[in-house]
Amino acid sequence: MTTKNLKLKGNSLVEVLIVLGIISTALVASVSVIVNSLIKVRVNEIEDSANSLLIQSMEIAKTPNTVVVNDGAINNNSVGTAYYFTLQNASNQNTLQRVTSSTTLINSCPANSPYNANNFLGTNVDYNICIQLQIIYRGNEQYEINSRVVYDINGRVSLNTIQGFRYTPFNIP
Repeated sequence: MTTKNLKLKGNSLVEVLIVLGIISTALVASVSVIVNSLIKVRVNEIEDSANSLLIQSMEIAKTPNTVVVNDGAINNNSVGTAYYFTLQNASNQNTLQRVTSSTTLINSCPANSPYNANNFLGTNVDYNICIQLQIIYRGNEQYEINSRVVYDINGRVSLNTIQGFRYTPFNIP
């Protein structure tokens, strides 16, 4: 009878644990990257919506066409007077909604703010973006327009402003 001396080698428990540790570390790192990427995508989505709204409000205010203004007009007799507006989407026509309860520039965007643009953006919005237009009559049918957007991302309030001018009177219907 012959016996073969077989040398069978297996992995020791220590080797298996080391491999599992390496794989676990790689998985945790990749999940962390995925989560951070999803957060960044969400932040970019909110910032894009806010900046789009900022530019759109300026274009509405600067258009040479008739600008629909609800709840009051702009008095061309009082040079230096600031009027405050927000956007309103009424019957598929973009309009400026006069806000008479505010006489200062906004720095925050609570859900109950008259400048909250969620009704303009749509009903599927789960964050607050506020848009404010400050229109100042500078005389000789010239207007200074300051468009300001305020939004909150993860407890950090962000604010962007652009300034433009209008050199023709508002043809308010």
